[in-house]
Amino acid sequence: MNKDQYEKSLLTCVRCGICKASCPVFNNSNLEPDSPRGRMRLLWAFTNGHIKYSERLYKTIFGCLLCGECTRSCNPGIDLNEVFYYARAELSKYNKKTDLYNIFSNFAFNHTDLLINAYTPISVLLINPIKKFFINKFYNKGLIPKNIDINSKPFRNVKIFHPKNKIGRVALFLGCSSKHLYPQHVTAICSILTAINYEVVISPAEVCCGAPFRTLGLDSQVVHCAKQNYETFKNLNVDAVLSLCPTCVDTLKNYPTLIGESIEDVYDVNEFIFERFLRDDIVKQILPFKAVYHEPCHMVNKTSRNRKILKRIVSELVEPEKRKCCGFGGTFSILNPQISNNILTDASVELYKTDANAVVTACPGCVFQLSKKINDIPVYHIVELMYMAINHEGSAR
Repeated sequence: MNKDQYEKSLLTCVRCGICKASCPVFNNSNLEPDSPRGRMRLLWAFTNGHIKYSERLYKTIFGCLLCGECTRSCNPGIDLNEVFYYARAELSKYNKKTDLYNIFSNFAFNHTDLLINAYTPISVLLINPIKKFFINKFYNKGLIPKNIDINSKPFRNVKIFHPKNKIGRVALFLGCSSKHLYPQHVTAICSILTAINYEVVISPAEVCCGAPFRTLGLDSQVVHCAKQNYETFKNLNVDAVLSLCPTCVDTLKNYPTLIGESIEDVYDVNEFIFERFLRDDIVKQILPFKAVYHEPCHMVNKTSRNRKILKRIVSELVEPEKRKCCGFGGTFSILNPQISNNILTDASVELYKTDANAVVTACPGCVFQLSKKINDIPVYHIVELMYMAINHEGSAR
């Protein structure tokens, strides 16, 4: 979004308030500035010189989950997410902490391998009581799931997974979560793709998709990530680039507006394999789960295929009475832990009401967030269940 599009969007908003009904943050606080309408009104006033920059304005605009509910409900058709991304980049120019966020986020998301390499020997040296103390402290603050682990051996070399009868070649964009927190998701999808005869390439040159930097208003970092990923994936000679993370998919597809170049044929993994998975005779068992499906915000109205897959591989599929955002929002859960936790609690209550014995979603961020509250039944990425269904030996975990 450029400046003209941004200002036009602020004028197009008629302040009808329909967006308020679906906003998780507003429904938590019931404060007008926390609604999409309230934020649009504040940005209009700031852009037109009626109010000055303040820390309160900054926190209000950065207090949005960027879940997209307001965009989906907007009658004039304004892309409010893009408005808020643009506004964050503008407001970051005024904030004294921007340089600090820039340094921290650069290490956290662009140099994850370096951080893991530093963490691993320290973790080995720490005795269990100290480890448990820090883990419990972060868990009690609602920042991490209780049983989270960090993959100390991420992909450092080009990996190619070969099928028996190759019909195509795809690249897998891992994303930070799958790479370092949920390598079992990678194991699962590579097994599924080779089972339907696709060769899978994983490149160590991949960097963060750029989504966390966009949420922090750090546009220069976003552009750096986009350019590096574009150069990496344009030369892999693949039929498609797939990801397990819907946020990564959305960001990768937005590269043309960010750098004027596009990574061709980017898909969510299930969007790509859906027909072959159901058509090919590869499902070997129906899993004994009463599974409830949690629909990720970045996949709302795009996941009918996921439900069809689940109906094929689990004994019973149920839906929550009300679809709720999990409250993760990437950096949102770090900067707004209390609100994030409140939204998570609401979502967890809806999921528990179904009496399911497994929660299934299609986003590693949702798996991470939901696992903070739901730890007496498993929380799966859908590819894990697909892996189990085509393998008698069970889980990829």
